[in-house]
Amino acid sequence: MRKIIYKTVEKIYTLCAQIVLYRHHPTVIAITGSAGKTTTKEIIGSVCARGFGPRNVRVGYGNLGTTTGVPMALLRINISILDLHSGWGGIVLLLLIPVVLIKTAWYIIYPFFPRYVVLEVSADKPGDITFLARYLRPTVSVITNIGSAHLVNFKSRAGVAKEKFTLATYTSPHGHVIASASDAREFTLDTYTRSHIIALQEKGLAFGTRAAREVGLVLGIGTKDIDYGIRHAPKPHGRLDTFVGLRDATIIDSSYNSNPDSAMAVLSYIADHAPKKSRKIAILGDMLELGADAPELHKRVGEFARKHVDLLITVGPLSRAMKADYHADTCDDALSYILNHITSNDTIVIKASHGLHLERIVSALRKENYAT
Repeated sequence: MRKIIYKTVEKIYTLCAQIVLYRHHPTVIAITGSAGKTTTKEIIGSVCARGFGPRNVRVGYGNLGTTTGVPMALLRINISILDLHSGWGGIVLLLLIPVVLIKTAWYIIYPFFPRYVVLEVSADKPGDITFLARYLRPTVSVITNIGSAHLVNFKSRAGVAKEKFTLATYTSPHGHVIASASDAREFTLDTYTRSHIIALQEKGLAFGTRAAREVGLVLGIGTKDIDYGIRHAPKPHGRLDTFVGLRDATIIDSSYNSNPDSAMAVLSYIADHAPKKSRKIAILGDMLELGADAPELHKRVGEFARKHVDLLITVGPLSRAMKADYHADTCDDALSYILNHITSNDTIVIKASHGLHLERIVSALRKENYAT
């Protein structure tokens, strides 16, 4: 019954999105990948808003990239995807149907709609991106990377690539696909699309900035506006949020989610950007939905971490494979340890799959939330 209800809701949301797109024909910029989608989307959105004016650009809220999330982003229904993943998610989607229908009717009648739409596109299972891309038909697609996320559903990186590259297949043949050069070469991106491919050498966090620059150039935005948009792009919550925390330590909150590629990107970031004399600490939790390869992938991240930080703290059963300096079974244990060791000389990065709820550690390390 739950599946039937969800499929019905999905069809209603999708039909409404299709109607709005058919009515207004905006230029669609779509972003997918194993990591960095939301951050890249925000930078691209900032560049476009600077180049074309905020009123002419719609940037999808948060990380609404699922088959029901994309229509919500298009219709500007700003509900966190976390609410939809909760036990009440199905009920929330049902209750929102009247809102979706009213907004669709409004956009049919109202002559104005943003000329540019910047959307995140994600996949929980095979076929999700095909489902979305068939009606989005992007003019520009960005594929941030092909990593090891959701291997429980896609089995291998080749399976992930096949799903993500579907976005390129449905990109306008007169449009552009921006992707990592190594991924494009390894998984033969050119066999998936007739669009012009822009292959970038940058990886990790640098990829999003370079991709936004290329999107701006493709759309005819001036370099000064591109630079301004990149500098003033908002940082999504839980993704490299940096603040001075307890005992004046520098805290880098990247606790929203994690997979092997994004974890290693953040570890590289702290190694490159922390002050030279700072003690670099990583608090890493389990990375979920990795399937049978989970132990080996956690081990690799642990090996990478030990080369980039001075102290590695892990949380959760899977992260035992990282062989940390200190392992905690729970957030409370990890927090107790860090509170006894934190100093003003520390730069601390916190990252895990959302199911580990390491945002509780982030909250406790904020000065204003710490009870003495």
